[in-house]
Amino acid sequence: MVGARVPKRLVLHLPLLAILLMALLTRSYHLGHLGFWYDEGASAYMAEAVRANVWTNDVHPPLYIAVLAAWGSVADGDLWLRSLSVVFGVATVAVVYALGGALLTRSAGLWAAALLSVTYFHVKYSQEARMYALMGLLFATTFWGLVIAVRQQRRSGWVVYGAAGALLMYSHAIGALYVTLKGKSKRTCQSADFASFKRTSTHPAGTAGQKLASSIKEPSTFFLNLKPTTRWYGRI
Repeated sequence: MVGARVPKRLVLHLPLLAILLMALLTRSYHLGHLGFWYDEGASAYMAEAVRANVWTNDVHPPLYIAVLAAWGSVADGDLWLRSLSVVFGVATVAVVYALGGALLTRSAGLWAAALLSVTYFHVKYSQEARMYALMGLLFATTFWGLVIAVRQQRRSGWVVYGAAGALLMYSHAIGALYVTLKGKSKRTCQSADFASFKRTSTHPAGTAGQKLASSIKEPSTFFLNLKPTTRWYGRI
């Protein structure tokens, strides 16, 4: 009986595995084709310095540099340092799948993950030794935690929301703003507020997936797309 369940579960997750493989391939393609540009060089320098006075002089919080410093202890080539962002980018695709399932359906999650896996801007930022891929991952994780906390009444969701939100604030200067906006939008995570997703297209899962993927590519667009009464979010 157990042996029969394993292949069935594997087949069930084959679409997601294929999407994650696509995400890995698109983000790994020509990863080391060009050398570091200025900002990437600054990241590599600060990670190699491992000195508090260097990190605190940066305009951004030090979380990404600290993680990059640990990652760079294995190797220090351009390709290796950029591969950290590849990991963050692929992980974001997986989280978006879970987010789509929590908000709507598994099909919506697959659509969102598939679209994000080939979205140009997300692929681009997942190939740079900068904090943006980490920021997208933490934004998606914070959003997922908020959704399962509000809609499924799970305390673990608040733990995820708080932990990922704190890390998000330490990954980029604008992180605190995104955490605050998501906290204030708790009511929009109720099921009724997402009914508009299902009415916008003859292919509701695909339409909802597209909205979710675009919200991770540019987080502030989620608040613009979700409710017309909150259009001021789109100016962030």
